[in-house]
Amino acid sequence: MNQLFKKTKTDRFQLDENYFLESDGYHGLTLLFEQTRMKKKKDGSGEEEYLYVDKWYYPRVSMVLHKYLELVTKDTKSVEELREIMLRVETKIDSIREVW
Repeated sequence: MNQLFKKTKTDRFQLDENYFLESDGYHGLTLLFEQTRMKKKKDGSGEEEYLYVDKWYYPRVSMVLHKYLELVTKDTKSVEELREIMLRVETKIDSIREVW
């Protein structure tokens, strides 16, 4: 188990509404993206909700945070939006550092 999770005695850190950090069970980390989405039912009678999940595995916290920044900043439309994201991520990194 990664040292970050041993010290906090938790199995998951929430980075934002859709992204989470989890231990991979060894010494690495998993970045998870979870989002509730709609899909058509197979019988064609309407739509149903499902949980879409995507995962990325990394050995170090710095690598996970780099990937997270890449993912959350790729669709920014303005410098102001990018600035807000960076400030939010910086605050989250500081809270992780306090624990570590």
